[in-house]
Amino acid sequence: MQKLKKIYEKTNVKEIWNDTTINSSLQQILYFYEAGLLDLNSANALCKDLKRIINLIQEKCNNSSDHFAIYYNELILLNNNMLIEAEEKLTMFVPYTLLGYFITDNEESCKNVYQFFRLQIQNSQPLTQSGIKEQNLFFNKTIRKIDYYQEKINSQVDLQF
Repeated sequence: MQKLKKIYEKTNVKEIWNDTTINSSLQQILYFYEAGLLDLNSANALCKDLKRIINLIQEKCNNSSDHFAIYYNELILLNNNMLIEAEEKLTMFVPYTLLGYFITDNEESCKNVYQFFRLQIQNSQPLTQSGIKEQNLFFNKTIRKIDYYQEKINSQVDLQF
């Protein structure tokens, strides 16, 4: 895992987030908890880990790096596609199940997604270059959303007896 982390930290990463980016993770935690597939301690641990990840991303914004950029776009719809550019070749990963991806290196499709991604970046606010106020507005809202879901999970009464 540490080896993978080191590789990731050396990789140029650009992400576009909006106010709903974290929703699917939170909704999954809530769903699995309500379905009885996740206990209270595990649900709280996952929420805590999400906060840790958000705090790490915020730290990366404050310590500007050539390897990491995060953009805020309030209009972009949730899109978890990944586009990897390596040695002048593009490869696209499109999620189609919880853990499965459709992978393609079709040149036309990947170039189309690449152009769309570049356009979205142009129309997005670069949080890594924004002032502390803009960053705090975004990250504090995200942390409050995690707190809301965690409170919702912790306040549910177990009526199964």
